[in-house]
Amino acid sequence: MCNREQSADTLAETITSTDNTRRMFKANRLLAGIGSSSEIKVHNSDGKDIHTDAGKANEAMKHFRSQLTEGVDESVTAFIGEPKPLDCPMTSAEVAHATSREKNHVCYRTR
Repeated sequence: MCNREQSADTLAETITSTDNTRRMFKANRLLAGIGSSSEIKVHNSDGKDIHTDAGKANEAMKHFRSQLTEGVDESVTAFIGEPKPLDCPMTSAEVAHATSREKNHVCYRTR
């Protein structure tokens, strides 16, 4: 038996072993190639895939660092220590800037 026949047999067995209420949906997903992939695909700024977990983590870190620190004044120091109230409250401009990064870059403002 060739690999293609074995693969077809495996698909048929998977589909027929599914209960009747889900069989049609399972068949559609399997035949369309939609499956639960445990691998997360990450690419770098050049568009090349990254294959190692460490490389993926590093690329994700760089992405979120740029997203969360874009436009932040370099003189702002990192908070280290016990939690305490803010020295100066957040301004509406700071809140608008932070929320503009959410919802596909749409900022919902009330006037």
